[in-house]
Amino acid sequence: MNPKLTAVFIAVLAVIMFGRQFFHQVPAGHVGVATFFGEVQDFPYPEGPHFPVNPLFAWHDMDVREKSTKLPGIEVPTRDQLLTKIDLSVQYRLNGKMAPLIFRETGDETQVVAVHMIPKVRSLLRELGTNIDRAEDFFLEETRDRLAIGLQEGLSQYVGPRGIIIDQVLVRGINLPTGLPRSTGRLRKILRMCNCRRSKLSRRSLRIRRPRSTSWMARAPSPCPYFTWVTNNRAEGGGQAPPPSGAFL
Repeated sequence: MNPKLTAVFIAVLAVIMFGRQFFHQVPAGHVGVATFFGEVQDFPYPEGPHFPVNPLFAWHDMDVREKSTKLPGIEVPTRDQLLTKIDLSVQYRLNGKMAPLIFRETGDETQVVAVHMIPKVRSLLRELGTNIDRAEDFFLEETRDRLAIGLQEGLSQYVGPRGIIIDQVLVRGINLPTGLPRSTGRLRKILRMCNCRRSKLSRRSLRIRRPRSTSWMARAPSPCPYFTWVTNNRAEGGGQAPPPSGAFL
């Protein structure tokens, strides 16, 4: 057999079998990660066509577009020992430059979110809740802003080195513990009743004190005649006669 024909035949067969493997196209909004017999390549492939590439590469395209994850019903304790349920939305995206590291250490996008982001959100939210005095304080605008900012800063510091970029954390809903609105209204009613009763008692005490002071002055006893005679007699050298005995009664 002609060696040239053999070489051409082998080349055509290789093109037929592996021709598609020399070309790879990364979809829009994705980053390609290549593995060579299980070994992750250190450089990512941006979106678009790539030719030629190693036909023995296995490809994993990771979505790096912005996404939003909803976390409903996270229980947050406060200092009054009550549990409030909070609904959150986290807007994030994967860092395309760190795609090989993400794939090597954690896995795909779903695994990254489940392993790193969601547990950290729950932990940070419970930690921030311990700095809030009462459960009803969650309805204050200042408290919600402080909660969202604290979550975004703490979450970015933790998941940033792991390849997740946090764009924004939103507080979507707050569900107070069952019976808290009723007990809060009852407590306010009791406080108003106590304040009214206290003011009534203070006004009554003022009305009682004034007549007592006037009647005490009206009932003040007259000076003792014997004491007056002794004082005047000493001042004048003993020349006054004592008052009659009936005056001492």
